[in-house]
Amino acid sequence: MRTTFLTMPRPGLKRHALYAILLLFAVAGIWYLRGVEEGQNHGQKPKMIILDGPYTPELFAAQPELFMVAVQVEQGQTTDDLKKIKESSPYAQLLFFINSPSNDFFEIFRPENISDLRLMPKSAYTKEWNTFVPRDVAFHARLWAGSRMIGCLNLTIIRNTAEPPNIIPEDVYWLSVVRDLHFEYRALPFLNGGTLLGWRRECAVIPHTGDMDLATFEDEFPMALVEDSINMTGKPLQLARIIGWPGDSYEATFWAKTGRGKSFTIDMFTMYRDPKQRKCYTTLIISQSKSEHAKYREEYPWFEADFCTANLHGYVFHVPCNPDALLEADYGKNWTVDRPTKVYSYGHNVVPNDNFRINDSTFIRF
Repeated sequence: MRTTFLTMPRPGLKRHALYAILLLFAVAGIWYLRGVEEGQNHGQKPKMIILDGPYTPELFAAQPELFMVAVQVEQGQTTDDLKKIKESSPYAQLLFFINSPSNDFFEIFRPENISDLRLMPKSAYTKEWNTFVPRDVAFHARLWAGSRMIGCLNLTIIRNTAEPPNIIPEDVYWLSVVRDLHFEYRALPFLNGGTLLGWRRECAVIPHTGDMDLATFEDEFPMALVEDSINMTGKPLQLARIIGWPGDSYEATFWAKTGRGKSFTIDMFTMYRDPKQRKCYTTLIISQSKSEHAKYREEYPWFEADFCTANLHGYVFHVPCNPDALLEADYGKNWTVDRPTKVYSYGHNVVPNDNFRINDSTFIRF
């Protein structure tokens, strides 16, 4: 069957250009409306992550060679499929990602080196149609630089299961809330103390502990976050106390109230550096009375702010890339052996902080 098209007088060159432009806008409008309709009616999922580049929608469409992106892996795709897609990519760098609904992070990788897995928190992005775009480009670059995943030992720990746990895996959600609060202030917290130990040793929180621990280096500790949280009342996450002052034994503690009728604390430690001794340290305060407190240092091997990522019950957290060295400093060479919280005292790395004592009733504030 022959298809007959409506014939029109042949326009001049300028009119040809005008018709082409109008047609282009019409097609673009149709596709735009279809995208809106599909996104609203069918819950369209983002398929791409912007990892690097001066993103605007217009520039991204016009000059893809300026961008490093990751494309979502579709079900059934093989490594060979991904390599072929990468060969024809117009982008400066093309990676791939897995978006598991049970994780709060994206798993990003290169098909030629799958073992080099990167974890990026979903909270670091906003959605624009089918694309995840960094909320804060400068801080996103910091997150990406420290995104290499390292694994945990997954050791089997024999415990008395008759004792109800103080902390369960679902409670890690509240630790992720405090993590995201740090991100809002461009601060990068990392697992510390017993929380670092539980992740590294058994890929889990330690059930008999009563708190979870984060630390942040002094030069980026979010003091404003703590001060802004003082009046945060009536919510599941509340500021419980502040210890010390900026530059001197600073620490903040949050109460997390779970839906199962239990509460636990999340400690935010400041990690200080001592360049003369080439050590890093957090601080420990032992109260002699309401107004008299002794200061101690919990010392660790010197390490820079170069971090890796860890998967803790489906939530991503930063960890030192040399966690075993810090754990040995804290708990000794036998740090893989479990010690019940009831009988645990202080770490191997606790030393007096210049034998200095404070007699100040405002040093600890509730």
